Amino acid sequence: MYRTGVRSFFGFLLALLVLAGCSADGYDSGDGRYSYLRADFVEMHADAGKAVDYVVTDEGERLAADPSFTLSWITKPDSVYRALMYYNKIYSESGSACAKALSVVQVPVLDIIPLQQVGEVPSDPVTFESAWLSAGGKYLNMCVLLKAGTTDDSDAMQTIGIVGEQTVTMPDGGSCAVLRFLHDQGGVPEYYSVRKYLSIRTADIDADAVKIKINTYSGETEKVINLN
Repeated sequence: MYRTGVRSFFGFLLALLVLAGCSADGYDSGDGRYSYLRADFVEMHADAGKAVDYVVTDEGERLAADPSFTLSWITKPDSVYRALMYYNKIYSESGSACAKALSVVQVPVLDIIPLQQVGEVPSDPVTFESAWLSAGGKYLNMCVLLKAGTTDDSDAMQTIGIVGEQTVTMPDGGSCAVLRFLHDQGGVPEYYSVRKYLSIRTADIDADAVKIKINTYSGETEKVINLN
């Protein structure tokens, strides 16, 4: 599960976390001839000093971070974090491709919680935008809109997660994992909408397809995605 408090929603409202001090000395930037703006879901590798030294895009391209950078939510050395990264693709003198990070959005990777460990699943409504299989098929991505707002209640905290309900057999004989989106509003006011990207590792889904059940403000909706 993933919990987010009221204060953190101000960061999500900005949508992008601007990285201070990033530059591309010796290279063209912005709309220059040797770079162009991109937005990709990536795995970011943090080195022993908790600085991102390279990223791997969902398409499998490895790009050195030039310059390297760190973020407040990178808390472990020699670790990997998932993110949506906006960057300029630049090139070193040797011609190798690098990424000059402009802004980064954290993408939580949710573990699938067995239903028996949860009991009654909180299902406060959200706005569901989309779900799709990442390039390369390593992740199942989701985009939802959460309602948020300020409150004097310091204990107000939203919780989101993914619960594994069951695995069923499809008409074609394949297997389908039925997942439910868990959401507890947790006392957070519902004044405005905040877009949130989430990922699930497909390696955690032992099935040919997945059905995600989500309670929305218009009622329950389902999304089926083939994994093969």
